[in-house]
Amino acid sequence: MIGDVDTKIASGLVGDGKSLIADRDILYSGAAAIFREDAPSRLPSGSHPHFLADTVKRVNLDYLIVEGARAISGEGVSEAPEDSPGPLRPRLSGVAGSWWVWDKDSDASPSIAYGNHLERVLRQHELDDILRTTRVTEEQEERSVAALSLVRELLPQVAATTFPFVHHLVYLDGRILSMNLPQVPESVFISTELLGRDTIELADALLHESLHEKMVVLRLTRRLMRAGYTDDDSATFLLPWSIDYEKPRHFNAGRIISAAHVYAHLAVLHCAALLRDSSGGGVMTDLHRSRISLPYARAACLLDAMTREHVRDEFGEDGRLLREVLVEALESVRAELHGVVELEPHGWLGMSESALITPSEVAG
Repeated sequence: MIGDVDTKIASGLVGDGKSLIADRDILYSGAAAIFREDAPSRLPSGSHPHFLADTVKRVNLDYLIVEGARAISGEGVSEAPEDSPGPLRPRLSGVAGSWWVWDKDSDASPSIAYGNHLERVLRQHELDDILRTTRVTEEQEERSVAALSLVRELLPQVAATTFPFVHHLVYLDGRILSMNLPQVPESVFISTELLGRDTIELADALLHESLHEKMVVLRLTRRLMRAGYTDDDSATFLLPWSIDYEKPRHFNAGRIISAAHVYAHLAVLHCAALLRDSSGGGVMTDLHRSRISLPYARAACLLDAMTREHVRDEFGEDGRLLREVLVEALESVRAELHGVVELEPHGWLGMSESALITPSEVAG
């Protein structure tokens, strides 16, 4: 049953959101004590050659922006904390825990701090010309509510253990449909264009970006990667679906496990949606099939890549555990859809070892 899959991937060492958040806060507290910095967000980049410095800056900024937000129950909120970052949207918080819609025109000091930081990050990465924040109408905002509600309806456990890693929803006017920025913590960015699409497509994007935020905490608090692992020195894997791109893409091990985590969850989401629609007498279309086939195939391919020579050595004990959980989820999806949608058991088959490129091979 898909409900069992929902429970399985949202529990245990690598799925339970509450334990991850508790461990994250312990790490944050320890990192702050190590640096003895009252205002860690002011630490200049590179002043401490250690990931804990970035961790401290991340959490300090988050606390500055949404002070009091962590006290909000995951079941909803009765009133906005004093000096909240723009108007708190009860409809959003009611379906996704303590989510806020950032209002760029708000004069509340936390909102100003968030806006200043966001603009600084966009300028630093030369994104300010293509990522323009905007406000939306109540009708458009209801689309986000409907999408978040759909995730909660289809995968209640996944929603409950993923959405708490996000506090901010920022709307964009531009060609990028959805994104997250590591430098802007616990935030999801959604384009107004996406608000006009099908609810399941918007739900896919919101869950997708929220899972990236959960992965940040997984990387910080679990042994997903081997001791001493860095993205720069990692073995890489050629994404088979990018072979025809102008610049084919190679993922390091950190991105492989992150993308596998996202795509496996999206496969489960679309499986649940497809089963619901088919049970209601809905007509199966190519669009229905593609929505489940693509994330399933990509997840299967990436999970297979994690077992390849060189790449497999990049993962730690918890990374291998996460892979097992996700593989089991995909197997359940395939079994659930047997006779409805035929899914290949191993995604892209026949990938040669040339898809693996180690740093030494690149140098040679």
